[in-house]
Amino acid sequence: MPTITIDPKMFINEPYITCPKCGKEAFGVLSIHARHYVRRCRECRHDASYNLPPVSRKVIYLDQFAISEMMKSINPTLKKIEKVDPFFRKLFEKLDILNKLQAVICPESTNHFDESFVSQFYPALKRIYQQLAHNFSFYDPDTIKRFQILEDFNSWAGFKSTPIDIGDVLMGTGDLEGWDDRFIISVSLRDQDPNLADELRKTRDQTSDMLIQVFNRWQTEKGKTFSGWYEEERLSYGKSLVQSYLDSLLEYDKLVSGKIPLTLNSIGNITSNISVIMSVIHRKLREKGLSDEEGMKKSIEYLTSESLKNIPYVQISSMLFASLAREASLGRKKPPTKGMMNDIETIACYAPYCDAMFIDKECRRLLNQGITETGYKPHMSIFSRDNKDEFLEYLDAIEKSLSKKHLKKIKEVYGEKWLTPYTDMFSKEII
Repeated sequence: MPTITIDPKMFINEPYITCPKCGKEAFGVLSIHARHYVRRCRECRHDASYNLPPVSRKVIYLDQFAISEMMKSINPTLKKIEKVDPFFRKLFEKLDILNKLQAVICPESTNHFDESFVSQFYPALKRIYQQLAHNFSFYDPDTIKRFQILEDFNSWAGFKSTPIDIGDVLMGTGDLEGWDDRFIISVSLRDQDPNLADELRKTRDQTSDMLIQVFNRWQTEKGKTFSGWYEEERLSYGKSLVQSYLDSLLEYDKLVSGKIPLTLNSIGNITSNISVIMSVIHRKLREKGLSDEEGMKKSIEYLTSESLKNIPYVQISSMLFASLAREASLGRKKPPTKGMMNDIETIACYAPYCDAMFIDKECRRLLNQGITETGYKPHMSIFSRDNKDEFLEYLDAIEKSLSKKHLKKIKEVYGEKWLTPYTDMFSKEII
């Protein structure tokens, strides 16, 4: 049986400095933590810990098409068969450097996984978005919507309400104000599901078909205004939640009475996002002294009130849908793409917590139309291929804003070679 010998020196990395104990140039970096890093001598094993100052990162969301184009731009196998705009190689290089400078993070999302997993290039796409995410990931859209609804409910019902910030919607091993280790942790049990790709395609096709049906209806609504569609979308959200909840109660009744079998699908229906939301709301109302019947009435009152109109997800998604509806009514023939529903969901959920988003041209156009019509003041800067040079300038400005002290600390911790863009990640792999 072969043996593997692990030398502790393997875990000590450059840059090396003079060891304060033995005097040799062997005092390297053993580990990097959020607020400190540890050096160890390769010769005498002397250890020492050094504090690190907090960092300030810009959070940038990258649409799946940007992930795909960046992957192609540095993948030797695909560069030979696919023409890629040189912009995307430059974009990857800038983002990779800014990520290593602890200045930018591009969190991964369920949308990245879902869109990548159905591709034949899934391993390569995953490698790219995890390189730039570096252990940061957004919660899934349902979870973020739940956070927003419960925050809004707390305000509406008079409970203590704490505003949601970026730290609340990110998960993973990263610390937004902490320094990154050199290593990226990648674990996904979903990768092992042999039927998942087909299920993802089926779900995408179903949601796309529903949107196209609505799009066809919009084409006939010639007399409506943007504000009419916008208000209709905002008011319909709460009603759709009520209907979803009633459907889940009906499913539960059928399940416990034996009318339907216990399956993963039926369990999913009765443990849906709205079921979790209502469970939390009812618990809070019971703590306030309301009976179950009173709590049900109060929760339905909330969901059918106008309060939900103002949560970020509802405002942004309604702007996008209203812009699409107006284009349809004005004669647009081309239906939405299959990924449009996912794009709207992603933008509406993540935009309030990003400093910038790089999205496709159509979504940027629809979003800007909505912002103009409603006067909504977005928290983030919005980029696409239509203003790609402005995006590079935005990234350049971030790098220029970094202090000499910060840049010196980067070299102290990671070494001179750290800031070399990782454009050869696929050079030894067949993708």
